[in-house]
Amino acid sequence: MSEEKKKNVEAEVKTFSEQLEIAGKELVGKVQELIKEGNVRKVIIRGEDGHEIMQFTLTAGA
Repeated sequence: MSEEKKKNVEAEVKTFSEQLEIAGKELVGKVQELIKEGNVRKVIIRGEDGHEIMQFTLTAGA
């Protein structure tokens, strides 16, 4: 692939992230809801101080 085509492909990649603040007891339900949406690729759970507690990737099997 030529350098110009690589740049065009890289420019077309779009990402979206959303930050949610919820209570701990609501966390499991929200993660389940995100999984059911089917368009979530990665979930990162952070504490109040912003420290990463857990991270996992969601992939669909073929």
